[in-house]
Amino acid sequence: MAAEYELTLNDYLSIFKRRIWQIIIIASIVLIASILLAILLPPIYQSTGTILVESQQIPKDVIQSSITTFADERIDIIKQRVMTRENLYRIMQKYGLYKDRIGKDSIATLVADMRNNITVEILNTNQANAWEKKADISFTVSFSSRDPDITHKVANELVTLFLDENVKSRTEKATETTEFLSQEVETL
Repeated sequence: MAAEYELTLNDYLSIFKRRIWQIIIIASIVLIASILLAILLPPIYQSTGTILVESQQIPKDVIQSSITTFADERIDIIKQRVMTRENLYRIMQKYGLYKDRIGKDSIATLVADMRNNITVEILNTNQANAWEKKADISFTVSFSSRDPDITHKVANELVTLFLDENVKSRTEKATETTEFLSQEVETL
């Protein structure tokens, strides 16, 4: 059975001294490659809009169980309505997005690329506390592109579409509720 040798600090230092040039060369190559990559890659800009949805006062027991799920579902529905092919293609034409690729790629490909450059992320759900009895939800809508001005304008357009679609959705829901209540009153 061979005796185990325990490395000391001097052993580690001698290993380091023997390998110093290998370490320096590898570190230099990685540093130079990183600098070249940062210089040569084109910049990508991201513009983000944050939307805060303040809810009405809701009983606490309703909030506890369903507000997060309800918010996720509502935002997903609005996202599906906003991110239609027609809306995205209209924005693409309005701001000249992907103009170098129009004619080469199909509209479906361009719309798919635009969808990949858009992110919608729920930031938080501030569940109601005992005093306020209301819950606030916020989410971000972001767009990424190589032109900072167009990126900003497209992100603003997307935020506006989300807000408009939310108003439209709420109006439809209020109309349905009013019609339902009117029918219930008539039956009484």
